[in-house]
Amino acid sequence: MKTFVAISLFLACCFSVIAGSPEFVPDTLSNGLQQQSRKPLRMSGSKFYIEDRLLSKSEALELLSISPDLIRSYEKGSSLKKTGTFLLIGGIVVMTGGIPVAVWGGVTSPTYEFLGTTRIDYNGLYYAGLAIASMGELMIDGAIVCKIVGKSQLRKTVANYNQILKRTDLRNGEFEYQFGLLDNGMFGLKVTF
Repeated sequence: MKTFVAISLFLACCFSVIAGSPEFVPDTLSNGLQQQSRKPLRMSGSKFYIEDRLLSKSEALELLSISPDLIRSYEKGSSLKKTGTFLLIGGIVVMTGGIPVAVWGGVTSPTYEFLGTTRIDYNGLYYAGLAIASMGELMIDGAIVCKIVGKSQLRKTVANYNQILKRTDLRNGEFEYQFGLLDNGMFGLKVTF
């Protein structure tokens, strides 16, 4: 009988040492994204954060994968912002090229006297430069609109994600149970996974 008790105590001690070793304790840092997926997402500039942790594009898409509508909205907003950047750079280049052409056309245009005043007879180069500069200005205006709409689309995506989290209390990869008095006031067992 003493041997049985001694062996039982020895096995209990071994089990507690093994169960308490680091390889059997769940690693909460490696599952950081899953642990943080229940926390609200926020946006600063065009970057996504959970609390103070910056998310990469792939991590943001992984979080938004709970709904195809969220992914479409994210991609639409990102695409509009990229288009806005392209239009902004192109508009600045086109406008910068058009202004000197218009100035050169104005300088090289012939002048004449009419009733005591000097008038300039603008040539085609002047009007071509004005048209190019106007096209660049319209591209810049379009870029501003695309960037604003794209950013608002991304903000809407973040708001919809946070709303889904509040509504469903979504838990990624967790298994939980509640026994006793439940949230709805009933007595029983509730299993969430």
